[in-house]
Amino acid sequence: KHALAEALSLCHHALLTPENTWQRLAVANELIAAAAAAGDGLLSLVGLCWRAVDLFLLGDPGACTALEELRLRADALRCRSVLFIVSAMEVMLAIRAGRFNQAEEASAACFELGGEVGDADALAYRGAHLCAIRFFQGREAELADLSASIAASPTLEERERAFASAAALCALRAGRPEPARALLARFKHYGPASIPASSSWLLTMLVVVELAFAFG
Repeated sequence: KHALAEALSLCHHALLTPENTWQRLAVANELIAAAAAAGDGLLSLVGLCWRAVDLFLLGDPGACTALEELRLRADALRCRSVLFIVSAMEVMLAIRAGRFNQAEEASAACFELGGEVGDADALAYRGAHLCAIRFFQGREAELADLSASIAASPTLEERERAFASAAALCALRAGRPEPARALLARFKHYGPASIPASSSWLLTMLVVVELAFAFG
């Protein structure tokens, strides 16, 4: 059962692309059941984490309840690595509610926690939070340099394109259209297949649409 739970967790991680959105929840639920049967509290917690993520991505009304259950379980097990993920999702909820000042403060605390637990994605989450906040505030130009530096970070996966795209959008808003024109030229030449499948594929496509609209 333990080996099955491990395999299901890896399987779920490999399915973090848009076309698998409707398949992942079943994998997360099976992981929770297998981990419980194996008596593995940590893998059970991982399953609860995946389930909360899946429900948010499905737009399920039970997502917030799943997140609260995850937070309580992670607190009980004192698992700060999962609490980091919980805090990242709580920042997302603050952004969705339009509480941008609160979201920015929470994002800073989330980034600090991510650094303490050694999560390799801490910088990416911080950048994503700030980009989302500034996008909704209409202040993307302020992040032109920061987004470009994050896009060049060695902590990002090789397939990651969202930050490079966001950097082009922020540069455009700051009055520097060259990166955006270059990105669109590559996209026009190579097509959608030039953007590798990843958990940030949809966000990258959103930026491409924003840039295309900006240039008419």
